[in-house]
Amino acid sequence: GAGHSFIASVAGMGRIPGVAEIRYAGDLDGPGLAIPAAADFTAAVHGVPPVRPAVRLWTMLLELGRLQPASPLAEDIASELCAWLPEYLRDRACRLLVEGKRIAQETAGTEVLASDASWCTDDV
Repeated sequence: GAGHSFIASVAGMGRIPGVAEIRYAGDLDGPGLAIPAAADFTAAVHGVPPVRPAVRLWTMLLELGRLQPASPLAEDIASELCAWLPEYLRDRACRLLVEGKRIAQETAGTEVLASDASWCTDDV
């Protein structure tokens, strides 16, 4: 999705035949969670399917990603950003943001996906 350009690309997805859903995974940090919320708003404005979490990829980040330092977020802001994630991932993700940690999507990237492609399928 290339971060913020993903938001703009969502508007055009309605012109692609057969698009039934839009899934997103990005960095587990404030901007990485704000991007899909903005993209979901764009989707609603343009009448395309809502943007939903790529659940298995977010789970992979939390299980295998490398923690990095970040600016801590206030609990209410972190909770609002994490509300987009499935309930069973929210608390853990929110706690990381409040503690001033982040996980870049690249830290659990191509090597993991190449060894186990099941991370790319969402059956949730």
